[in-house]
Amino acid sequence: LAPDLRDRQVLDAGAGSGRATFECLRQGAQHLYAVEPSLGLLRLLEGKLARHPARKQITPLQGRFDALPLADDSVDLSLACSAFTAAQGGEPGLAELRRVTRPGGKIVLIWPRPEDYHWLAARGFQYEALPMLEEPRVFFPSLSSALRAARRFYARKPAVQRYLLRSRRPEVPFSILGSNPPHDYCWLKVDDPG
Repeated sequence: LAPDLRDRQVLDAGAGSGRATFECLRQGAQHLYAVEPSLGLLRLLEGKLARHPARKQITPLQGRFDALPLADDSVDLSLACSAFTAAQGGEPGLAELRRVTRPGGKIVLIWPRPEDYHWLAARGFQYEALPMLEEPRVFFPSLSSALRAARRFYARKPAVQRYLLRSRRPEVPFSILGSNPPHDYCWLKVDDPG
């Protein structure tokens, strides 16, 4: 996506604490609007920005997919990383992403849910999968922190804790977690309304 980001105005919708925001900046985005509904995550992002040398290139804003606090046609690229779904965003969110993205720009959904592929295709999104040389894994700082996370976040998936206890390593493959690994995205070119 680097060519679509370089020297562009970019929206990171559902920015969280800025994972995709800062990566877009590293890839050459001129300015980023990091929109997040959660005040707690927005505060985390603002804390990171306070220490970042390029903080003036990022504008954090509170907002939701269905109520983006930007003017019409204000960005060249709108993206959402692991945040936009047919249920969380849906038609109203897609309409807002179209509204703020300039004609000729793109809407990019990084790491979409597999259950949304058909919904996205029906709305004109193109699907791209990146090659995976090996199965992606979630890494933890220690085995004890991995076991705590397994008990707290994956209590309904006992295979996660069994895997950790058997392997004795602080990492879990996505196939054990039962989720789509981060290797794909969908994109839509925004047409001129005229």
